[in-house]
Amino acid sequence: MRKESFKTLLLTVLFVLSVGLTQQLWVGIPMAEILPSTRTVENNEIKNYDITTLMMNVISPQSFAINFGGGYHTVFFSDAYDIWSGAVSVLRAYYEQEVAVEEISVERWNSVNDFRSVRMDFDYDVPVGVLKTAVQGKDLGLQGKLTSFRSLLIPVTEEATLYISNPAEQKFYRVKAKEVMGNMSEIINTIEQNGFDHYFTVKDIMGVENITLMPIALSENISKIKVIQEVDTTNARQVEPLAGTFFGENFDFVRKITETNGAVIYIYGYGQKALKIDATGMVEYNEEADTQRAAAAAELSEALRTAVKFVTEHGDWPKEAYLKAIVEREKDKRKGYLFLFGYRLNGLPVYYYDKVVRAPIEVEVTGRQVTYYKRYVKREKIDVTFLEKLDNRSILSPQQVLDKNFDYIKSIFLEDVGEKGKEIPENDILKEILSSIYGVELGYYDQPMGERDSLVPIWIIKLQKHRYYFDAYKGTILNRSEL
Repeated sequence: MRKESFKTLLLTVLFVLSVGLTQQLWVGIPMAEILPSTRTVENNEIKNYDITTLMMNVISPQSFAINFGGGYHTVFFSDAYDIWSGAVSVLRAYYEQEVAVEEISVERWNSVNDFRSVRMDFDYDVPVGVLKTAVQGKDLGLQGKLTSFRSLLIPVTEEATLYISNPAEQKFYRVKAKEVMGNMSEIINTIEQNGFDHYFTVKDIMGVENITLMPIALSENISKIKVIQEVDTTNARQVEPLAGTFFGENFDFVRKITETNGAVIYIYGYGQKALKIDATGMVEYNEEADTQRAAAAAELSEALRTAVKFVTEHGDWPKEAYLKAIVEREKDKRKGYLFLFGYRLNGLPVYYYDKVVRAPIEVEVTGRQVTYYKRYVKREKIDVTFLEKLDNRSILSPQQVLDKNFDYIKSIFLEDVGEKGKEIPENDILKEILSSIYGVELGYYDQPMGERDSLVPIWIIKLQKHRYYFDAYKGTILNRSEL
């Protein structure tokens, strides 16, 4: 009997070990390693992909707030319950029929967040035409009635109704359609049954008028994660296939330069195309503007489609990628757009030191041509954690982080207020600061001066025109950026 039990235990251990090692092997192989050789690469044959589905996935919210009613909420920073797919079918209806758009007060917007609903938050002003592209809508309904938005709220308590927030213009809207198939009640019920981390409004926690959500505590701890760079310049089997995707059939005419610092540079012609992959795995590509393609006028949605297709064919998309920002550009009297993309690991967005890396993926489209591409992506390294000592440190709550850094935040806040020529009584400073918080998020942070092979969990607190990045374990400030 003991011998059979020992055999069972041994087989179980061997099975778990094999699964762990297999995961480590597959996650550790960067995408470039499994691309076809440069001799077989053609721009439209790298892989069979559905550009429409890619567009829908990339134009997805940065976070989802689930409102259960009765003061209970939760927030997801990834699409754990396939919320976006369900929302897309609902949102499409608002582009397929005539709709009535009514401007509402901020008080009304705040009140609908108290009822059962799903709110989808974006980190930039999303043009209504871009949402139309994501949901494959028509030139009806919302198209032409509104310009942009930051948040979309689908209530369960009102049929064929959509609420929209546009903080840039301090505008809020209620959109009414005749008929909308499907709603979000089933998703809300599933989340409620499975259990969730409780988020509460700043008003409920701290007693000031603010509906921004934050947790008091999390049910599960968040450990730092081990990562590896996406491309290793010392590995020709990774570098050359990736380089081949940029130059295609002209790769035989490309000059290759290997610098002493480990960077590899590829140049075509007299600099018409140039690719640099540095020792940290950062990929940077420049292409001289073509007189025809760059001069051709392209609408925003068409330019975004060009960017999405280009990333797919030159390194592919990291897991859970999403659009972070759209910036209009003009170069040599040619109109273009800069698209910034982010990605997630373990369900949380990854942030970099913005003075070095503005976004994990940048694509600049001039006319109908990609003229600039930058990529700095880390991939998770799966360790056999049951053979190692796990990181059991607990993360602090947002309230603890705010308390620990209040003097620092206060000094920045008063500087901003002073620039506007305002004065705030000392007794009102705390209230004003708490009222100014409009975002509390979890994420991972790549430390430029710290451990390059790991990402630490952070709290991101958005306050006035600043974004603060705090170490979630220690509560110390890691970075502050302008919004």
